Amino acid sequence: MSNKIVIILSSFKSGGAEKMMIHLANGFASNGYSLALFVIRPVGPLKSLVNRNINVVEAPNLKSIYFYIPWLAYQLIKINPTRIISSQRHINIITMISALSTFNARKVVLREANPPTVSIKRGNSKSSFNTFLAKCIYPLAWKYVAISEHVKFDMAKHYNLDYERIKVIYSPIITESFSDLCKEDLNDDWVKSDNKLILSVGRISPVKDYLTLIKAFNKIGSQEKFQLLILGNHADMEYFHLLKREIENYKLNDFVKFTGFVENPYAYMSKADLFVLSSKWEGFGNVLVEALACGCPVVSTDCPGGPREILDNGKYGKLVPVGDADEMAKAILSSLESPTNKKTLINRGYEFTQEKSVNEYLNYIFATD
Repeated sequence: MSNKIVIILSSFKSGGAEKMMIHLANGFASNGYSLALFVIRPVGPLKSLVNRNINVVEAPNLKSIYFYIPWLAYQLIKINPTRIISSQRHINIITMISALSTFNARKVVLREANPPTVSIKRGNSKSSFNTFLAKCIYPLAWKYVAISEHVKFDMAKHYNLDYERIKVIYSPIITESFSDLCKEDLNDDWVKSDNKLILSVGRISPVKDYLTLIKAFNKIGSQEKFQLLILGNHADMEYFHLLKREIENYKLNDFVKFTGFVENPYAYMSKADLFVLSSKWEGFGNVLVEALACGCPVVSTDCPGGPREILDNGKYGKLVPVGDADEMAKAILSSLESPTNKKTLINRGYEFTQEKSVNEYLNYIFATD
């Protein structure tokens, strides 16, 4: 096709936003579109997910995110794309500045992956400056995508955007290879088949609030019958050591384990008895969808972002208040005792496919005003 799409990616690190943008790029390429993937910091394990027929353009190593603006501008002039898509606020900012400097602003689609008002660090001068910049230049973009209704509302309010101009398109989570990945054997000697396996997946950082999850796990009693496994890279080592101390204080060393990053978490999800999301906030909550699609019952905090939408107000999994270990413990025990029908969960998870999301993006970004 004559249409050229550029997707600007922050890195290949194992974050949800990065993974979903790669799924989006792969989907566009599979539909026959000419696709270039600009990667600002080309490090991380997700590079292996990128389809081989995608033109990957890796940026040089620069100290500041703003130093990439001339490089981006040059690449946009060189490729002359029909559409430009970026995600995450810091990437959206440099994308818009580069596009404005090359007269490409009317091609830019900004995707917001998190609720702005809860994801921004208060009292940080760098964050305050980025907030100021975003409020100035976001209104100059052509189109906007929010990954949940909550993010749409927050995005419009925080950046003073017209609510009606923002399109909600759910993330391209479930790919064609998903079912095969779910069926892979679980080679983990720590997991005992006669125990109930409680699973959580996400980077080790305060926003994921594993501290509350560990406190809840301590409250369910009879720990020898349960195991808590947490998959995710150690993004915040100080927080990780805090969690380890808490586990030691509760004498849970034999029942709680951190694995670090796992290439195929779905092998765990399909064998787990329960998945728990304990986050303080989420843009959407991709891992909830993935767990559902694996047929795994879920419990989630009713945090800002997508969990309530994914679980349809609690229809597909229990919602508990953020930071409430007592309610989380009750929900864990209740969900283990009376799990939701597996087929019902899988059907819900498969409502968030890559194919569906990619088609919605294509219809939106190539629609005439």
